[in-house]
Order: sequence, then structure tokens, then C-alpha cells
Amino acid sequence: LESILARSSQAYNQWKETSIESRGEILSRLAGLAEQNKGQLAALLTREMGKPLVQAEAEIMRLAAVARYYAENADGILRAERLAEVEEKQALVRHDPLGVVLAITPWNYPASLLARSAIPALVAGNTVLLKPAPNVPGISLAIERLFLQAGFPEGVFQVVFLSNEQAG
Repeated sequence: LESILARSSQAYNQWKETSIESRGEILSRLAGLAEQNKGQLAALLTREMGKPLVQAEAEIMRLAAVARYYAENADGILRAERLAEVEEKQALVRHDPLGVVLAITPWNYPASLLARSAIPALVAGNTVLLKPAPNVPGISLAIERLFLQAGFPEGVFQVVFLSNEQAG
């Protein structure tokens, strides 16, 4: 666990400096890869958790849709928002990366709930450790491979198998 955390922390130091445009390009590739591999990923999801194939395919497509949404809208979402002038100074809301984020996903929506938590964190410049439910290790590792194929650098998105006690 310590080496995984160190790798994620080192990756964060580089990833946070990656331009929003580059992060968006990688997310676009992720969306395309999820769509291209929908059948294989859905079949794996069905085998592991028993979800009907049609629902599993829809879940993979939600992952792709979330990735595409953030790829296309990251600049606007992350743009600093000027609130007011206060004593000749500007008051801003900024969306800066924070570091390593731990995403804990349930067994029943291991791809789409991961997308909703991990992708916004990644587009903002954070790195993500995924602790999946113990009964869906295969789909979690397949998604990790998808992230790497899309061009996410090593250590930016990693699956980590922990007990609940370790995660705490």
C-alpha cells in the first residue's frame, strides 16, 4: 500500500501540471475505448456481478458519456470564477487539484459510479486510487487497463485491493 501511495503521489506531481486540454484529450480517448470495448467489458461485468448484459452495456456507455462530458467541458468547469471586487482585490473560486483521491465503489455499479467520482477528480489534476468492492476485481482491473491505454500516465489511476479496515 505504501508503494502504491508513493507512486500515486509522484504521479500527482506531474499530472497536476498537465494542461486541461491534454487531460481532455486523454478522456476523449478513454470514452472511445470504452465504447469500442463495450461488449467485452459488459460481459465481464455480467459474469462478476450478475447484471443483465443490456444493463451492463448501458453502464459501460455511462462511463464513456461521463468521460466525454468532462473532456468537452473541463475548461469551462475548471475556469476560475470571479465573484466580486473586494477592497480593490478580486474574490475568486478556483478549482485546484488536491492530491491523491481514494474512490470506493460498490459492487452494483462498479463502472458508472467510478466514472462519476474518478473522472471529475482526474480532470481537475488529482490522481485516483480505486478500492473496488471485493466481488468485482476483474472489471476494476479492466478499467484500469483502459485508462492506461487511453494515455493516463502510470500511477495516475490505480486499482488497490484493500480490506475495509485498511481503507479506513
